[in-house]
Amino acid sequence: MKKKLYSALAFFLFVNISLFASEKVLKIDIYSYKDGLTTSSVNAVFKDSKGFLWLCSGNGLFRYDGYSFRNLSTITNADLNCEVYSVAEDNLQNIWIGTKGKGIFVLLNKTFELVHLNLKLSEEVVVNQILFLKGKVWVASNIGLLEINKNINLSDGTPISYKRLIPDLANRTSQDKVINCLYHKAGSKILWVGTNAQLYAYNVEIDEFSEIISFPQNSIRCLSVLDNKILAGSWDGGVFLVDTLTLKKTSTPFIDYVNKIVGEKRVKAALPDNNGNLFVATYGSGLYAFNNANASFSYINYRNDKNSKENIRSNIINQAYIDNSGILWLSMNQPGLAKLYSQESFISYFSTKKSSDLVNEFLSVQQSIDKNKLWVATNGDGIYLFDTKEKSFLQFNNTAGSRLRLQSNGASYCFQDSKGNLWIVSGRKGIYVVPGKKALQLFNGKGGGVLPLDANLLFSSDSRANSYITKFYEDSKGYIWVGSWGTLYVLRMKEGFQNASTPDELAQNCTVKSIFSDEQKDEFDFPIFPAITMCEVQKNEIWVGTSGGGVCSVKELPGFKFSVEPLTYINKDLPQLNVRSICKDSKQGIWIGTGAGLCYLKTPWAKLKVLSKSDGLSSDDIGNIVEDKKGALWAATNFGIIKINPENFSVQNFLSAHNDDFNQYILNAGCYDALGNVWFSTPGALASLNTDSTYSSGANLPFYFTDIKIDNQTVVPMQKVDGHTIIRCDINECNEINVPYNHTLSVEFATLNFKAAGQILYRYKIEKSKEWIMLGPNQRNISFSSMKPGLYFLEVQETGMAKKTNSKLLKVRFLPPFWQTKTAFVIYFFVILILFLIYRRLTIQKVLQQSVIEKERYERKKLEELDKMKTEFFSNISHEFRTPLSLIISPLEKLAKSNELSEKNKEKINIVLKSSNRLLKLTNELMDYSKIEKNLLVPEFYLCDIVALTKEVCQLFNSLAESMNIDFKVNNPQEAIEVPMDKMMIEKVIFNLLSNAFKYTPAKGTILVNIENVNNFNKDFVKVSVVNTGEGIVKEHLSKVFDRFYQVNNVQNRNIAGTGIGLSLVKSYVELHNGMVDVKSEPNVETTFEFYLPFEQAAFTVNKDKNTSFAINHEQGKNLEPKPTYHYHLLIVEDEEEIRNYIVDELKTDFSISVAADGEEGLRIANEMMPDLIITDVMMPKISGIELCKTLKNQLGTSHIPIIILSAKANINQQIEGLEMGADVYMVKPFSVDHLKIQVLRLIGFKESIYSRYLKETALIPEGAVTSKLDDEFLKKLTTFIEDNLTDTNLNVDQLADCVALSKVQTYRKVKAITGLSIVEFVRTVRLKKAVKLVLEKRLSYTEIAYETGFSSPSYFTRCFHDHFGKTPSEFAADYGKG
Repeated sequence: MKKKLYSALAFFLFVNISLFASEKVLKIDIYSYKDGLTTSSVNAVFKDSKGFLWLCSGNGLFRYDGYSFRNLSTITNADLNCEVYSVAEDNLQNIWIGTKGKGIFVLLNKTFELVHLNLKLSEEVVVNQILFLKGKVWVASNIGLLEINKNINLSDGTPISYKRLIPDLANRTSQDKVINCLYHKAGSKILWVGTNAQLYAYNVEIDEFSEIISFPQNSIRCLSVLDNKILAGSWDGGVFLVDTLTLKKTSTPFIDYVNKIVGEKRVKAALPDNNGNLFVATYGSGLYAFNNANASFSYINYRNDKNSKENIRSNIINQAYIDNSGILWLSMNQPGLAKLYSQESFISYFSTKKSSDLVNEFLSVQQSIDKNKLWVATNGDGIYLFDTKEKSFLQFNNTAGSRLRLQSNGASYCFQDSKGNLWIVSGRKGIYVVPGKKALQLFNGKGGGVLPLDANLLFSSDSRANSYITKFYEDSKGYIWVGSWGTLYVLRMKEGFQNASTPDELAQNCTVKSIFSDEQKDEFDFPIFPAITMCEVQKNEIWVGTSGGGVCSVKELPGFKFSVEPLTYINKDLPQLNVRSICKDSKQGIWIGTGAGLCYLKTPWAKLKVLSKSDGLSSDDIGNIVEDKKGALWAATNFGIIKINPENFSVQNFLSAHNDDFNQYILNAGCYDALGNVWFSTPGALASLNTDSTYSSGANLPFYFTDIKIDNQTVVPMQKVDGHTIIRCDINECNEINVPYNHTLSVEFATLNFKAAGQILYRYKIEKSKEWIMLGPNQRNISFSSMKPGLYFLEVQETGMAKKTNSKLLKVRFLPPFWQTKTAFVIYFFVILILFLIYRRLTIQKVLQQSVIEKERYERKKLEELDKMKTEFFSNISHEFRTPLSLIISPLEKLAKSNELSEKNKEKINIVLKSSNRLLKLTNELMDYSKIEKNLLVPEFYLCDIVALTKEVCQLFNSLAESMNIDFKVNNPQEAIEVPMDKMMIEKVIFNLLSNAFKYTPAKGTILVNIENVNNFNKDFVKVSVVNTGEGIVKEHLSKVFDRFYQVNNVQNRNIAGTGIGLSLVKSYVELHNGMVDVKSEPNVETTFEFYLPFEQAAFTVNKDKNTSFAINHEQGKNLEPKPTYHYHLLIVEDEEEIRNYIVDELKTDFSISVAADGEEGLRIANEMMPDLIITDVMMPKISGIELCKTLKNQLGTSHIPIIILSAKANINQQIEGLEMGADVYMVKPFSVDHLKIQVLRLIGFKESIYSRYLKETALIPEGAVTSKLDDEFLKKLTTFIEDNLTDTNLNVDQLADCVALSKVQTYRKVKAITGLSIVEFVRTVRLKKAVKLVLEKRLSYTEIAYETGFSSPSYFTRCFHDHFGKTPSEFAADYGKG
């Protein structure tokens, strides 16, 4: 990682020297603990074939990828834990590591396994260098030259033999065994060996040493090649050359020059580069960079000197290394590493300052009329004319000596139009212009003291003038468009404008238009300000980009008028309405820069295409857009410059490697010069790119995954997490990586660009998604958590200045939890298989058992079906019995009361009537039984005296007991016992038990009824038992006597045949009371039936005993005197013809009657004839009686008609439903004709009483006159309408009918039915009742009251008043006063 301070300083030095001096200093980056290098001393540096840099240190081995330093222990599964002196790479890309005291290790390429070579070296051995030659490994060590066979098994751990070579010459010393360095020139058979004593040439073919040279200080520390000669560096002996042919020492003037400087220095490295430079690294004196270009020798000494621009912060250099990209790496002590290199910058920066303190911002850069010069505006240094050829600045400010004397040194914008007029925005508000004629003097150097003219007068008539100016633009007609935060101006200049010498002459030769839509009569708020940018997209049409309003179209109309229209079809698709720039390219395509992406339209009406960071842009914040001569588009952003190929929309990003501040471009400053350069402005410098150059940095640089982490912990090959191996080898060699369930994966990657790592951006996508996700600056890692188990394909791509981007694909398998693994599913399979076998065994057993009882079940099912059919049959037939019973019982009751029959005939009639009532009772029981079967019968609990009820029922059997000579008694120790019960149900229970007892008790037998309180199971009950003597019931039949339709067949003396449901109903009724029923019998002695009722019914609300009826009592209406009723019209709706005819016969003598055979016909007749009363059945075809009632009561025209329902449905809930639907009376079949007549007369009588009240009472609507909400609203609306039109003497039926939305006939009938009055009478009555109120108020005279209430004359009013109230108005008032 680069140190920002040194990077910035070196950059400014580089820029300034390139402008003001001829020397060139290498850029320096220093690395220490602060940069992640956790060692203070680096012994050697090596760059492998993959592009990684390896650092040998006292703390082990480090790997550097241009971003971070990683110790070997974080890469592999082992740690060296020793000092490393050397590193090398073989042809299989294995890394060989030479150490001090631990011999040699090999880091295997594909598996990243660290292998220790078993050479059995002593702890004192130091491996200084490793070299591969002729299929062997040559090791320079402090015990000699070691020769190892390269074709050895590196992983089996067996001892490895080696050959130790020591020069055996006459003048050999003990220091000759210390081998410091080795060198081999390609194609040669000589291996050069530098020892602590001298330099040797070793012939590898004949195994022979040749002594080359020795010095008094003859320790050879480094070897390289210079001009095809061996260059050797020695300890305190300088450097020297050896001819590779003669093997003799030689020299050159350049080497002599070098030795004059470093002759007594401790040389650790001597490295020539390809540019004529020789770098000599010393131990204690820093680095010397010699240059022999053009036979002119020079040097620069890089050393520890904080005041020097050549400061490398250490003089102790252990080794120097030049990699394949030309970077010089210095292995040093404190700090550990330095990097020196010539900065490759595709972007050239030009500043007016000679230091790093760049105060003034370059706010705009625009091309001048001279295509090789640029106008640059600054915020505090005036304006500059920059020569793009000479790279020089010419300044103009407000000082006395300036050739162009500005009003202020602060200039936010300058622009020169095609006529040469120079427009200057000073202080962001004032606009000044240098007319074209005077502006030319600034280029040719003639004249001086040019003063810009004040152009604010041109805009002074507009209230929006002097607002912040954002942009100048010249269209094809020569119009100058000026954008501002307040409005948009267009200037049309005459020929004399460029010759103007005063502001008035400027105004005389220029027409200024503040743009509004001339299609509007009144000026509206300008829809396109703030106007940020303008572009002519076609003739007479300018597109304006705004800050917040998107893009608007301004079209010129005849007469220098304009129309303005927001381009909604474009704005709706823009990623942001903040438009920074618009550019029309040479192929008529339109490019729109916004704060959230770059947009493209092939034509003005084409579909919008949006490019963003996901498409490779370094930033979505797009500023100025410039097209070069090749058709490529260049755009400035707030993070670098981007180049777009319009053919395929490929992107190249250009970033500053010097300082992030230079990646932030002024968004509205940019142009293209005649030399093919694009120019943009940063806050402190001009930035330039040559569009003719080929930018391909990074195209051939390696791109790797550099680290993998699980839960933020680095994972090495073969490491397991939760029992799973994450990677089995180097991540770049793995087919896929495994991520255990519920763990987070982090992947790190890098393009190995050691010169400009900061200029590279990355993006990624998962699987085949089209959406790339762009990463931010210096972000090169991705984390994934909570991923759904499965296989994913991660593609990472490097995006930078390379035309072809590097990418890496990684297969990542997110493992499922154990319960979703194959092993778990195998376990599930066997568990399910075992369970299946168990289930199968149990099923077979069950089938066998089932076969045993299947016959039993079949028979029982048949019995149940027969039982169900029998129940349904009895239920249906009992319901059907009720209607004919009505035709039997009602006439019989009438005949029984008739005085025309003889006593003998009456006795016969009573016998038939008694049998009919018994049949009705049986029918009711069958219906109750059907309801019990369907769970529809619910008891209604009231607190009743069961003793009294039992005695009442027993009285019914007294005469039977006397006739059969049966001793019948009731035993009740308590006079009264109140218990919650449904009185009707318990009455039937007692009746059925007594009936059963009398059936089976012989003459002169005994029946005893007992009533008592008991306690069973800690709960209080009342017990009622019926005991009778007789044959009894045998034991096997006792359990079945309460079954449905069951009868004991061995009874011989049965008096009456039974149905088999009586006792079943007894049990059902008692159980509905949460009680119990039981039977005991001793054959030929006695039988006891008993039931228990609890005193508490927790699930029900207990009420005091009362008789409730939803019908009118028979006693009601007895005192009603018969009145003439024939003028009343009744409607009978009944589908049974006999019942219908019977009702008609009974009522036709008193009423006018219409009939209907079903509900639909009844509804039609009711709507047509509006009868006075309706009698209807419930169960009818088409429309039921309930639906008919609901429909009539909800219609305004029929809501007043009283309705009587006759139905065989006797359930209380059904009665409630009928009454809730609006029925006035609900009567259950069979019914009494007398009862029906009383109900009809009562309802008719109620209507007549209402009619009388309308005549007698003075209230407009007598209280209680109507019971229906619709009728009440009808009368109120009608009365209100009459009151509102009281003075209208011509008020008629048509107006009233319209008021209530009915026909005239319906209105007349309804008013007549409710009030008994005709429409005319009703209106007159309302008028008279209103007159009564006025008479009593005594505010008006009687004549005024007459006209006020709508009477045609006072006399007519007085006569009507007297006819209605029986008094004149004056008499009425006098009597009221007396009262």
